Amino acid sequence: MGDTTNKAWAEFKTPLSQDALLLFCHDVEQLFRINPYLEVIKWKKIQPHKHYIDVLNHSQNPGFSLQTTLYVTDIANGIKLHYAKGIKSDTTIVASATVEGSKLVITENYNTHQIDSDANLLATVDKSLKQWAEEIQAYLINWNRWSWFLPWRYYKQRIWLPMKPSARRIAYMLIWISFIEIALIGLGVIVYLLDYR
Repeated sequence: MGDTTNKAWAEFKTPLSQDALLLFCHDVEQLFRINPYLEVIKWKKIQPHKHYIDVLNHSQNPGFSLQTTLYVTDIANGIKLHYAKGIKSDTTIVASATVEGSKLVITENYNTHQIDSDANLLATVDKSLKQWAEEIQAYLINWNRWSWFLPWRYYKQRIWLPMKPSARRIAYMLIWISFIEIALIGLGVIVYLLDYR
């Protein structure tokens, strides 16, 4: 992870092939929804490479909203996302092959001249890049491991992705609590059987 006055980037390795990673990245809505700090209020696909987005970003406190048109451009080994509004001008996502799979590099460019003219815009800088990259990497590792299992695929794509980030955290806790309860019940049954054999 690195950053300068007008740029921030993150890179990570994945177990997917370069082609599979490129295919994954072309689902832009999916990429945005994986971000643990981004709440998607509305996502409308206007054209194949043009989207209208209304999002709430919780990477700063308080969170800030952004309503803009997003343009997707194909580039060599990746895509480039252009924002019609906001201080973030574009996001470049590039995939490359590695010996063990692939590597993804996400670069975000900012309109620093806007910040120079209005310091309040610092409150709308997206600070979620590091966490977003980590979540994408974890998602891809799990996808590579579990995508063959249809119930898991259905849950991740049809239930988990549309959830708000806060709802995902609650669901995660509830699932673990349920597992613990089942384990305790099982332990209780075992103890009972051992005592009354």
